[in-house]
Amino acid sequence: MTKRLIDSLKPTEQEYAVWDDELKGFGIRISPKGNKTFQVYWRAGKRERKRKVGRYPPMTVDQARKAAFELLSDVENGNDPAVKQDLLRKAETMTELGNRFLIEHSIPHNKEKTVYENRHLLDRFIFPALGKVKAVDVAKSDVRRLHQSLKDTPYQANRVLALLSKIFNFTADDLYEIRHDWRNPTDRLQKFKEEKRKRYLSQQELQIISKAMHIAERENIGTPHALAALRLLIFTGARKSEILSLKWDYINWDRRCFALPDSKTGAKDIPLSPPALEVLSSIEKLKDNPYVIVGKNPQTHMDDLGPTWRRIRNLATILMLEEDEIWGPVIEKIKQENNTRPSLQTVTRIADQKGYTLPTGIADVRVHDLRHSFASIAVGAGIPLPLIGGLLGHTQTQTTARYAHLEAEPLHQATNTIGRHLQAAMADDETSAEIIQFSKQ
Repeated sequence: MTKRLIDSLKPTEQEYAVWDDELKGFGIRISPKGNKTFQVYWRAGKRERKRKVGRYPPMTVDQARKAAFELLSDVENGNDPAVKQDLLRKAETMTELGNRFLIEHSIPHNKEKTVYENRHLLDRFIFPALGKVKAVDVAKSDVRRLHQSLKDTPYQANRVLALLSKIFNFTADDLYEIRHDWRNPTDRLQKFKEEKRKRYLSQQELQIISKAMHIAERENIGTPHALAALRLLIFTGARKSEILSLKWDYINWDRRCFALPDSKTGAKDIPLSPPALEVLSSIEKLKDNPYVIVGKNPQTHMDDLGPTWRRIRNLATILMLEEDEIWGPVIEKIKQENNTRPSLQTVTRIADQKGYTLPTGIADVRVHDLRHSFASIAVGAGIPLPLIGGLLGHTQTQTTARYAHLEAEPLHQATNTIGRHLQAAMADDETSAEIIQFSKQ
């Protein structure tokens, strides 16, 4: 096939093709309107494939023949572009891939809580941002943009990034088959720095919380089961999920422990102190419901302590502010005017209006901080870290090591006491002090 030959080809009423003698499958088609298009034909199994190479004369014969040769070479090496095009056409969107990841990987291999968290991250962040994009087309810039959009919540941003990495690794072989230059778009993206919270409740704060819970019982703030769950968290140091999913069958009254068949770290026992046993004994056992902390629907357990805990901690903060020399009179005045204790939101609004900063109190304490407080009390009582790790169900020593700095507090208290005694003993008049000369030997 030469330029002279192509120039001599005239259009007819029917489209027709002329084939190259040198390269099998390479030819040019002439339309009734006289358009001349280079094309390549080949067979993939029983199917006939074709691909447009370019238009003549913008593309020369030599250029078209070279492009056709490269395409046919790819086919010969198993890289059929038509197959890739079919795969790309059928490629999953991120919504389809995310749902398949849940069904085929997360549900069979992860714990219930992890499945719930994965679904939450997909529905709230990943699907709205990337759901309509084909997974193979998601670029590193797309993932970076989503990650950066969550910079105000670094922990959540990093969890989204980690989940995306798992999802892409889950289907990496499929995506590589569609596009051989595909790379996981989460690779080498830097996570945000996460500040590890170290919030422990003091003895005074625990007393205030206890008082708030008693008030809540009298005033029907939160259900009895929710308040019992919070007390069990305080007295056992257990994880929230372990208490909420606790069944009556898991309680071994003789051994005084929760015998959990499964947890974040596998099967384990949680020893029960007398106060914890007292809380358990006070909980009403509902017929036909196996759970200790029951949910709203039959045969279910409670799944969220957040609303009740927020009301308890806000009430406890108000109780603390009542003892404050500045805010105590303000709260007392509101109580007299309205015949009721003001909410934390009301007092915060008054503080904002006057340009004051309200003390935080315990409004910053999370439910999980009750577990940290259990550990801090244990350290203060002189219980060794390995034993505390056993109580908390830690499988890694470095997990318990985060409480190591608290071990120094009793030592500081002891040395402060000794220091005060020494200081008192040495507080005599300086003029009467005897100067002792030490020997140079």
